[in-house]
Amino acid sequence: ANSGSYGDFAETNPADIDPDAEPVARPVHVYTNRVFTMSVNRPESPGRFCFFPTASLVTAAARLLLSLGFYEVARLRGEVAYCDTDSLVVVATKDGGLVQCARGEAIAEAHQRNRSWARDHPGDRDEARFKREIAPRLDAFTLKEIGKATGLSLAACSRIRAGVKVPHPRHWDALLALVGA
Repeated sequence: ANSGSYGDFAETNPADIDPDAEPVARPVHVYTNRVFTMSVNRPESPGRFCFFPTASLVTAAARLLLSLGFYEVARLRGEVAYCDTDSLVVVATKDGGLVQCARGEAIAEAHQRNRSWARDHPGDRDEARFKREIAPRLDAFTLKEIGKATGLSLAACSRIRAGVKVPHPRHWDALLALVGA
């Protein structure tokens, strides 16, 4: 993704020059109406799609989105633990609670139910059984039917039915009942 939105517009290709050779005056092109001549050790030629103004706008837009992210986290009284050129890591509020976001509480509750189930059912995680007994039969059911049986979101049900995701084992009994196995 980076090469399509930034990298191509910032690509320059350095010339291979003998590092022991004396620097030679070479024309250096700058985005202006003038050409400067000076000594450079390793001249670069622009890549096929190189256009620095576009590259700078891509990075400026990324910084704007990061600023908006910082603003939203602060507005919700959260804390940013780490920031990179294209991401924020938000761990919790100053008090250690969840930063309120869409479905945040529901997701936290689901993780808690998964952990509780795992403590009560040690060793009950045979994914081969799920793939053999349940997954092949899910195509006969709508996402709503799978969601109603499990309580999972339609997006999660879609990934499960497509075979991309194996649901937590606490849902397997409900899915077994649904598919009649």
